[in-house]
Amino acid sequence: MKYALVGYGISNRNLARYLSSWGHEIFVSEMRALSDVEKQEILDLNGSYEENGNTMAIADSDTVVVSPSIRPDHPIIQMIPRSKIFTDIDIIMKKRKPRHVIGITGTNGKTTVSKMMAHVLSSLGKKAIACGNIGQPASVIFDAPDLEFAILELSSFQLFWAQNLPIDIGLILNIQPDHLDWHPSFEHYAACKSRILAMSKTVLYNRNDPETRKRAEAFCDAEPFTNTDSLRLEISQLNRNWTKSIQNVENIAAVIAVCEKLGISAQKALRTLKSFEAPFHRMQLVAEINGITYIDDSKATNASAVIAALKNFSKNKVILILSGNGKNEDYGELLREAQKVVKRIVVFGEMKKHILPIAKSMRVPCNKAENMEEAVLRAHSVAVPGDTVLLSPAGSSFDLYENYAQRGNHFQKVVESLKQEAKRFA
Repeated sequence: MKYALVGYGISNRNLARYLSSWGHEIFVSEMRALSDVEKQEILDLNGSYEENGNTMAIADSDTVVVSPSIRPDHPIIQMIPRSKIFTDIDIIMKKRKPRHVIGITGTNGKTTVSKMMAHVLSSLGKKAIACGNIGQPASVIFDAPDLEFAILELSSFQLFWAQNLPIDIGLILNIQPDHLDWHPSFEHYAACKSRILAMSKTVLYNRNDPETRKRAEAFCDAEPFTNTDSLRLEISQLNRNWTKSIQNVENIAAVIAVCEKLGISAQKALRTLKSFEAPFHRMQLVAEINGITYIDDSKATNASAVIAALKNFSKNKVILILSGNGKNEDYGELLREAQKVVKRIVVFGEMKKHILPIAKSMRVPCNKAENMEEAVLRAHSVAVPGDTVLLSPAGSSFDLYENYAQRGNHFQKVVESLKQEAKRFA
């Protein structure tokens, strides 16, 4: 069977390896120019490709797998029968469905809930992986033969293109205006989010969100969850900083609702959440100095990890520090994501040669630095109260450091110097 992969980003790139190993023919169609590494990679899989545009050559395949970013009004895709179009998750779930599939969508909070859900299940001895839109492609399922739970974070794009995902428990956190540069209207966006209703055996939804409630209540089998007074009291007793926001209270309520459907008591789930936190150098809060937040995400050694980190922030509120050795990835994709939230990029080390030319061509504000000290100072100089300075390098550390932990510790040391200096002038 021949598969056309429209878009050669993270998901399709991983899927291509598996399709080839199963004996299928692959054809990659990419709007951008493919790198020499990508071209060779495709040829090594006995595949073929086209670049700098999509053509009707796509239609010569038996199955078309679209990247989530492909727009609904794509002229070539519109000419292909809908029955031939799938997502990577469709293909993966058809090949190997874990015992339990939990699908999570929502405008906000879905990454946090997906990670929280995986943490709870793993803490209780279950084999669980969070994947999908979270930055880890669903193909990781093939690397976990004893997997019990797949927690799928699902975007509106993925839900638009998906055929019929075999979701056991679907969860809708909230539906609010977003991605209206991709969706022709909010109605279209909300309808895509709501497709999870028909794909799930059981649906749980946030009663406190008006749009979610309206759509879910029209679906007879949907069940509401909410953050009750008693639950809020129990959450407050966790005594953790991250539980203090209203959003995270609702996130925990969602996790508890899923757990109860799985036969796990709220008390047991809450006990596991006492240990839920970002590990060192993974979105680690370092300091807040004069209203500016500094975060160490040194473990983000590839573009997909940085993209996942940036999903936590608001538009024009991040000064992003990149560094390290590149891994022949698509840094154009990273910068496209960065444009949504990043005010300025500061780059040092070997990563400069990868980022600076692309940033110039894409007109992304970007400064180069010679080392960590200069990078942090440059970021500090353009940050204002409410901004976040984020070290999320996108490359391995070996150009200047022994490992990512040493790099993260260096960042923290420089930030601590800024903090002490701020105290002297307070």
